[in-house]
Amino acid sequence: MSAGELPYRGPAELTLSYADSPPADAEFSYCDERVLISPTPSAGIVDVYLSRVAGVVLRRPGLNRAQVRLPSGTQLVGEVSYINVSACRFVLVEDTAYD
Repeated sequence: MSAGELPYRGPAELTLSYADSPPADAEFSYCDERVLISPTPSAGIVDVYLSRVAGVVLRRPGLNRAQVRLPSGTQLVGEVSYINVSACRFVLVEDTAYD
């Protein structure tokens, strides 16, 4: 994602992956979820804020990966390194951050 696209506030397709879950429960997808994506001082690392309704899924243990697709087609895919349940927020480290 280019720096010109951040911060981003609006709809997104969101897929969350959970470790150590049965295959039927390993992934949750949301279409048209309202998100706020904010850059951090470190390249390739962003804060992702969810609505209070979707934020409930952050309480479930084992969240380890996320994919966020914007209406423009831009995708953020990577590891979830930090979760703040009360703020409905997680930190995503893009897979490309280590290239």
